Amino acid sequence: MGDQPTSEKWLPSNWMDEMIPAPQQDPSAFIRGPIGDLWLIAPVEDEDVTDEDEFWRMKLAPGDVIQFDLCRIWPSIEVTIGNDGKIEKHDPIPDGATLFWYGCDSDTINYSLEELVSNVDFERPDTIEVDCYDWSISASFRLVVDAAGARFEKVEEASA
Repeated sequence: MGDQPTSEKWLPSNWMDEMIPAPQQDPSAFIRGPIGDLWLIAPVEDEDVTDEDEFWRMKLAPGDVIQFDLCRIWPSIEVTIGNDGKIEKHDPIPDGATLFWYGCDSDTINYSLEELVSNVDFERPDTIEVDCYDWSISASFRLVVDAAGARFEKVEEASA
């Protein structure tokens, strides 16, 4: 259980902040269309972030390379918190998980299961479901524009 992420989604690296647009399975989903010789890169519609905010908009020329970060969502785990606030038991933590949160509430994000239980006021005793994810992979993508349209292609690293 938990050996593979349940989903993988990309976000331009320079958009990583406290509030982020919705990551997408395909980096090309952020391409909005040409503006003269450039291409607009903007968020997919999101209730918290609009593409009208200049921070969330980039103009790229064909051939430009930008960094994207990969968010991997891992299977949720069940955690039982005892009367004393200590973790009594939990499902195995997925090997790749580096961030933990509860109830899709960004205020509960912590770097370990123990920090989450310690920093969030849970009823005790209680059994909760904790969501696990990570942002540990970055990759370069080049904007390619040809007869097939505009898309991002991953730039493969050169081997030494």
